[in-house]
Amino acid sequence: MLDEDRTSYRADSNKSFVTVAIPVLNEEHHIEQCLASLFDSNYPVEQLEVLVVDGGSTDRTRDLVKGMARKWRQIRLLDNPGRIQATAMNIAISEAGGEILIRLDAHSRYRPQHIERIVETLSNGLAENVGGVQLPVGNGFFAAAAASCLRTSFSMGGSTHRVSTEPEYAESVFLGGWKTETLRDLEGFNPLWKINEDYEMNVRIRESGGRVMVVPELKCEYSVRPNPWALAKQYFRYGFWRMRTIRHHRSAARPRHFVPATLILAMIGAAAGISNGISAGWVIPLIYCMALAIASVNVARSERNFSALLAPAVFALIHLSFGVGTIAGTLRWAADSIPDTGTNTSG
Repeated sequence: MLDEDRTSYRADSNKSFVTVAIPVLNEEHHIEQCLASLFDSNYPVEQLEVLVVDGGSTDRTRDLVKGMARKWRQIRLLDNPGRIQATAMNIAISEAGGEILIRLDAHSRYRPQHIERIVETLSNGLAENVGGVQLPVGNGFFAAAAASCLRTSFSMGGSTHRVSTEPEYAESVFLGGWKTETLRDLEGFNPLWKINEDYEMNVRIRESGGRVMVVPELKCEYSVRPNPWALAKQYFRYGFWRMRTIRHHRSAARPRHFVPATLILAMIGAAAGISNGISAGWVIPLIYCMALAIASVNVARSERNFSALLAPAVFALIHLSFGVGTIAGTLRWAADSIPDTGTNTSG
């Protein structure tokens, strides 16, 4: 039973009952802090249920969640045989008792007003999906450099959920909150999307006439990948799966999605020109290097720490990884004929 001394909150029938869904897989280093930040929220905890949906963790994640559940009866640990985040969210949708469902990420920390602000915005009918701004943070020399780069528009073209300073409608948000009925009406997340499932869902919301809103006061601290290989793999997968989304939802395409791939192809063309004695082939590499230098100097000025010395390499790694993923995804999904809908909430 919940120790009443651990919380001063009381159930408030005037507050919406909220389901919080947290997909996890081997998150022993993050899950406790994530849950702790959730229960430090200024939303009444008696009006919450927290579904931690585990994709088969082999570390201490499950034991840590069970330990937290002994302190907070609102926490339930669910199994996700499908392992991916789309099926985790569909399990949460099918189990949700709340009229509002909010997705959280174990890698992130949340401000006290996070849940309340989402509930308020949804209840006022201002949007069908409400989320915050992603604030990358990193522990360690490389991760700190990567976080510094990802906080700039030069890294990924200035997506609204990364750079917004005022509440505004956007193509997507970081994580999100919905009326549970909205997700069920859309038949949940598409389990054919292993990555980019949130963006694909937002495309369907917008195509159905819904609105997606970024509320920048809800800054979510997001722990970036700790090493170059993990970061490269992450952004390759982003580019690869973004192309599947664009293949099935042409309205999802934005010019910035194709800039890294275009840069790579231009670099290949430049290299071919240089090898054939065409001096003009140096133009594109020089322009990119100049842009890289300017962006890196800006990072160094704003951060003022030694990790900023890695900024040129980090920017190039992000652009190269996403660009290669885009090219690979374009080739892979060119003949893809899966249906745009047909999702389900059964996981």
